[in-house]
Parts: sequence; C-alpha cells; structure tokens
Amino acid sequence: MQDRQCSCLGKAKDCNTEKARDPEGEGLAAILAPESDESRPVALRTLPDTSTALDEVLRLDSEEWGTASDGSKAVSLCLFEQGRVDFAAASEAIEGNLRRISEAVAKTVQVSFQERGFAGDEHCVAMDPKSATSGARLSEDLFGIESLTNFSSVRASGCVFRGKWMYEVILGTAGIQQLGWATLRCPFTNEEGVGDAPDSYAYDGKRRRKWNVSCMQYGEHWAAGDVIGCMIDLDRGEVSFCRNGSPMGVAYDCVRIRQAGAAYFPAISLSQNERCEVNFGRRPFVHPQEGFS
Repeated sequence: MQDRQCSCLGKAKDCNTEKARDPEGEGLAAILAPESDESRPVALRTLPDTSTALDEVLRLDSEEWGTASDGSKAVSLCLFEQGRVDFAAASEAIEGNLRRISEAVAKTVQVSFQERGFAGDEHCVAMDPKSATSGARLSEDLFGIESLTNFSSVRASGCVFRGKWMYEVILGTAGIQQLGWATLRCPFTNEEGVGDAPDSYAYDGKRRRKWNVSCMQYGEHWAAGDVIGCMIDLDRGEVSFCRNGSPMGVAYDCVRIRQAGAAYFPAISLSQNERCEVNFGRRPFVHPQEGFS
C-alpha cells in the first residue's frame, strides 16, 4: 500500500497452510467458485512444437497423386515436375489437411493447459482492462501498465489453479510497485492492492519488502530495466521471485491451494508515475526458471 506504516510482522497469522485435496466431484468449478462468472482463466504459455514432415502434411487419399516407396499415398515434388499432378487440386487438398491438423492441435493444447492447471484462451493472455482501477493506464496491446494516480492495480485476464507457473515484469521505473499473484478476493482501491489482502502475495524491490496483509524484509533493491520473475508453485503452495534471473528464495510457503476460490491471477499494483511491462510467454522469457511454465 502506498506510504503506509507496515508492521513487518512476517506472514499473516491466519495464513492457511492446509494443502487440501480438491473437493470430490467439484473440480475446477469449485476452485474458481464463487468468482468464476467474473473472469476466464487463461493459459500463460505458447503453443507446443507442431512441426510436421512434408510427406505427412501432403498425405492425400486419391491414388492419382502417386504412391510413396512405403506404400502410402502422398504428393511428391517430382510428380509436380512431371506434370502428373494438378496443382490447384493438390493445393486445395493440402489446405484441407493443414486445417484438420490445426483443429486437432488446438483441441490437444486446450486439454493440455487445463490438465496442467490452466483454462481459457491461450492465444490472448494480457492484462484485463475490466479489472483495472481508474488510475491504471494500459498500453494498446494490454501488456504495458502505468499508474496515473496515488495507487493503481490491475490483474491478468486469466488464472492458474495447480502446477508451476511464472511471468516476467520488465521495470520501466524503479519506484514502489507490488508485483505478484492474487485471487479475485483481493480488492483494488486507491490505497490497497496486491499483497494487501489474504490470498495475495507481492514483492516490492523499492522498499525490499514482501507483502501478504503484513510485510517483512525480502529480496534485493531493484532498478529500472530489471526483469523480475514472479513464480507460483501450486503443487507445493509457494510463491517466489527472481531478479534478472537470480532467485531470491521462497517468499511464502503457505499459499492456499486446491480449495474453493484458490485460483491465482498475475497482478500488479503501482504508485503514481510508475511503469512496467509484462510478459506471459507470448515471447520467450528473458530468464526462464527451471520447472516453471
């Protein structure tokens, strides 16, 4: 919180260290309840490698395309050169095959992200304008954030509920910013933000503090241009941070997991005139951390 007196008493006393299993039969709906109508969980990483060999992409059903040495029917470049294949017909068939491959990959990716602890549209992860306080100005691509008022906050368009995840923040300024993770239960006001409520965890390198209701000393002083990695391990119930690739240790090991409402959004709070940019994996991480997606 901006310019407040912090008790520095360490972790909140009522921090729930119970790592309960999913309520039977409730699954993801229970984890997101009761806030699931307000947002869509979204994946934080890029698509897997879907490169396909040429002969597989070009595989067709018609005998006139020719027969490969292994007995499979496929288009080959030599058939084009010999004039034995109608180019327009082959192109149409190839496009159809590519379309079917893309659809199959999309279905596989969607299931994969859900199984790993994420649900939603993996193609458009960004900061959510609907969650932003009035003083938070977002860039056109929704990856840049600037605070125009005393204290501004915003969260991402999706969340994670199990597995190990990270995102990076590139600091535009070196002042007071609280970077981390929060559930929908964390209120955003002009005085409070990420780390000022239960189920929210933040790091501030200006004051060298970690925040979860109360605060205590943690981490290193940061500078403009630094890349801060924000990691959450929802298998172990831990939040940690790194600065320019150097781990600063586990900040909290009492993160509530696998319970109703325990779905965590990347979230950021900034003092006036502070700026930063986020990367959820749309481009390769500058300092990837082993085991985190």
